[in-house]
Amino acid sequence: MLIFVFNFHPTKSFEHYRVGTKWPYEHIIVLDSDEQRFGGLERLRHGHDNPFPIMREGWCGRPNYIQMYIPSRTAIVLKSLIVEQKIREEGNEENYEEIEKKEVDEKDDEDEDEEEDEDEEKKSLQKKKPTKPSTETVVLFSSDN
Repeated sequence: MLIFVFNFHPTKSFEHYRVGTKWPYEHIIVLDSDEQRFGGLERLRHGHDNPFPIMREGWCGRPNYIQMYIPSRTAIVLKSLIVEQKIREEGNEENYEEIEKKEVDEKDDEDEDEEEDEDEEKKSLQKKKPTKPSTETVVLFSSDN
């Protein structure tokens, strides 16, 4: 679950840039060519400690997206935060693909359950008969001379 983002433009940076992703998890930066150790200007300090939230809206043919700042002349690698946490807990990066697949499958199951609940709720609302309007008359304005 790595996302690679590149901006090769010599001067143009992009604010609020959307990056479509199929994974419904927050992401953190694991590699940033703008870091000082690579001779960069440290313009992405925020994303190293704070995950980019996932937006559950389709973008570029993918069901989710993250929004981020992309400085000029940079390469950025993002990793799913939940998979990163699972690897740290288990202390074994060799199982990365298994963990990734398990997390995606579990999330897909949760999404399907939510969709089923929403469908059932819609059906139950459609089955209910509309209520009849009240026969009482309400006087909103009255003028007695």
